[in-house]
Amino acid sequence: MSTISMSRLRKYKVNEFLGAFVLFSYYYNFRGKGSYFESSYWKGIQRRNINMIASLQILAAVSAVYWSKWVRGDQRPTEGILTYKVANEPMSEILMSTFIGSSSLWAWTLDRVWVNAVILWVAASSTILALAGTFENINSSPLAILSITFLNVTVVLHDAVGWTARSLYLHLRNKRLK
Repeated sequence: MSTISMSRLRKYKVNEFLGAFVLFSYYYNFRGKGSYFESSYWKGIQRRNINMIASLQILAAVSAVYWSKWVRGDQRPTEGILTYKVANEPMSEILMSTFIGSSSLWAWTLDRVWVNAVILWVAASSTILALAGTFENINSSPLAILSITFLNVTVVLHDAVGWTARSLYLHLRNKRLK
């Protein structure tokens, strides 16, 4: 009988640490700058859209927690990309670490538009692969699929596409006007 060794990422709670660092980075970078909803980091997006996006961000955060619990739980994936290993680490842990790690860097790179865009695209790529892996696994629960889908709506569509498009548009427009 073989024993299953625990992932180093999981054993040392890397994703949990990175998750806490995301919260710290948002707090540190947004403190003293007024309300989160009125921050200049929204790039002039209308308040009603900010409210809607913020609501979906909360749903995405809850969904990320649920999905990470599912992928580590008793009903975890048994086939597909999420079961692959790289350096003896499950791909599911690597994708979570990549997503959360890049998310923790976002707030620190807001003044570097292109670096910030790449960070958001890395986060989006991680969640896209997590969604693909969730679909590959025949035993994925409806809630696992729904949670990773909700996460992707915010990370891919709102952040990597929408927010990045707005940020790059303003950056390039301002360069052209100078």
